[in-house]
Amino acid sequence: MHVVLHFDVNKTVVMDDAAGSKDFIDILNEVLAESCWGRVALNGRGAPTSADPATDPAPPASSPKRKSSRTESMAKAAEVAPVASTWTILADCEIQSESPEPDNPAVMNYSDYVHKILYPMSEIRKDDASPQDFEAQLADTKATKLKRAELITRFTQRGQPGHALASKIEELDAALTASASSSSLSPESDATAPRRITRKRAHEPERYVLVPAFLDLLVFLDKHRLFHSQAPAELDAGGNDPRGTTFSIAFRTFGDDIQRIIQDLNRFCEGRHPMYPQVRLDGSNGSADLRILNNDAVGCFYRCGPSSDDSYLIQGTIEKPPRMAAGIQHYADNHPGLPVIQGFAAIHAAIGALVCTHSCIALRDYFEWWSANRESISSGKLLLVGDDLPFESMFFDDNFRDDEKGHIKNIVDVRDMATEEAVHVSESINRHVFTVKPFGVITDRRYFIRRVCQRFDLTNVA
Repeated sequence: MHVVLHFDVNKTVVMDDAAGSKDFIDILNEVLAESCWGRVALNGRGAPTSADPATDPAPPASSPKRKSSRTESMAKAAEVAPVASTWTILADCEIQSESPEPDNPAVMNYSDYVHKILYPMSEIRKDDASPQDFEAQLADTKATKLKRAELITRFTQRGQPGHALASKIEELDAALTASASSSSLSPESDATAPRRITRKRAHEPERYVLVPAFLDLLVFLDKHRLFHSQAPAELDAGGNDPRGTTFSIAFRTFGDDIQRIIQDLNRFCEGRHPMYPQVRLDGSNGSADLRILNNDAVGCFYRCGPSSDDSYLIQGTIEKPPRMAAGIQHYADNHPGLPVIQGFAAIHAAIGALVCTHSCIALRDYFEWWSANRESISSGKLLLVGDDLPFESMFFDDNFRDDEKGHIKNIVDVRDMATEEAVHVSESINRHVFTVKPFGVITDRRYFIRRVCQRFDLTNVA
């Protein structure tokens, strides 16, 4: 069995979000907000977000040292009054991925509180929607996300509900730092500054971005010769491949950060990563070659509707149309030589061909369609599954969960190849899609190894 392991980028294998203008401190605040639990109470006093339910804080002031369009947009977004409620951190709260009171709907992590109670996504307008309607919905979605981000990325700031956990940022950073001397963390004296700590980087372009837990998985799969491109160490008595399951890797992201990921991956594969100086995954000495060296291993999705015929994969580029109205015609007008694949079956076959010739590929998903549809599951990252297919797919993403009471967002659109219908979340989770817990990724170097071994019963090599 050949399995393609699809990995979301932000908060799955990378702990920053360049596309969303979030640095690693913002992301670590998000990670803690998702792992810190509190009690929600509805009231009629407004919506204080600090641990003191008697206080209605004003929108946080922006630092004069850091003015940006994102900061100004956030400040405007925060002026809108959210639902009247309070979130109070639990006494002796442990940082953990799962709720300490799973049967109590009033207990939720701070991130869920902001997403579900304070700033839920509004309803989707579907019927007879024009490109202009979708552009308006896109703007609405962006505004809601800015409101959410303003609170969550400041979770451990002074005066915010997670301020007591500010030291945890340093602990998480240490787990992601290649060497103790490569970063310097210092307290921020200005109470109005947008971060409690800052990283002083002498050479920002040289920062390594892929998390150790993901790189350790690559080393593990190569060590046991489990990449599809590798020949088995030996055949069984019948002359067959004894491995049972082999793997390829696919990066999946809405953003334009693929080139940065490729650069970091290639440095790692060539032994130029400070944490892995002895590693070679460049095809030498019998290793798999995981490097992405040209555009043959990249592609870009375009979607303009929920059906098979509304889905496209453009090979050889990660460029998306500059606006939704430009449509698929953008590629014919600007890149007439690129292969444009339409329909679920053809897209699945194209991905299969890619992973047969490349151990690692990178695909950019179409953010605008997902965002314009209020981040609905049926417009997210396409994953095609089914029985009797030439390869199986497994998607790792932090934004996928089985939550019938009102999920925040399920970002992966799992489709059955036979029916072209969506596969229900309850049938997809832990089979086709695995929900990533960023806190676990940071603190457990074997996080991905354990999950791959459990899912595909690799007990003989684990």
